Amino acid sequence: RLAFARFPRSLCYNHLVARTPEIVDYTVLERLRLLAPLGIHTTDIALDMVYTDEERAEVAAFLQTHGITPHDLLICVDPTSYVPTREWPSVHFSQLVDLLHQRLGARVCLLWGPGEEAKVQAIAAAAASPPLLNPPWELTHIAALLNRADLFVGNDSAPKHIAVSQGTPTLSITGAQNHVNWVSPEAHHQAVFAGLPCQPCFQRHCGPPLDIACMRTLSVDTVFDAVQTLKPWVSKWK
Repeated sequence: RLAFARFPRSLCYNHLVARTPEIVDYTVLERLRLLAPLGIHTTDIALDMVYTDEERAEVAAFLQTHGITPHDLLICVDPTSYVPTREWPSVHFSQLVDLLHQRLGARVCLLWGPGEEAKVQAIAAAAASPPLLNPPWELTHIAALLNRADLFVGNDSAPKHIAVSQGTPTLSITGAQNHVNWVSPEAHHQAVFAGLPCQPCFQRHCGPPLDIACMRTLSVDTVFDAVQTLKPWVSKWK
C-alpha cells in the first residue's frame, strides 16, 4: 500500500514516499511519483476514458435533434461543483453562455449530473440565448459528448478531467484550489482566477457565509477573455 509520508494518513500504509513540500505540480505527475518505489518512472500524463459505439451514436443523435452539425462550434460548460469555494456564481454562467453564443456563434451545452438538474435549468432559463442541457446520461456519454465538443469551460470538477481525457481544450474557472495542482500543464488547458491575496486557501467554505470573494469578483468579461486565449487550439473558431 503506497502513499506519501503524511501523518496521519500514512499510518494506514506500509510503503511511504517522501513528499517535497516546495514542489507544486500537476496532481497526476505528483501521483506518478508514488510509483517510483516499484521501479516505475514515467511522466506520461495521458488520460483515457472509453465509451461504446452505441453511446457515441446516442450523443450524435442528441446533437442532431437540436440542429447541431459537425461544422458548428460546440462548447460544453459545467456550472456545478459540490464544493462551494470551487463554484462560480450561477448568474455569471448565464451571462457567459450569452457571450459565447452572441460573440462566437457557439452552440452551448450545459452539463449536469444527479441532483444538479434544477440548478442548471435555472442557469439556462436566465440566459437570453438558451443553451442545451445534456439528458440524464452516464459519465461515459458525457465523455463521448466532450470528445465531440470543441471546448470545455467551467468549474474545476469531474467533467473538466473527462474533457482532458478526450483531448478537448479546457478552461478551468478556479477559486480556492491551486490551479497548478489541478490543471494539466499542456498548453491547450488553461485556468482563470481572480488572483486575490487569499488564493489559494484550499478551504471548502469561506466567511462570511457564502462570500467566496475569489469567485464572486471574477468577472464574466475576464473569463470570456480567457476563453479567447484558447482560439489557437479550436479549429472551428470563426
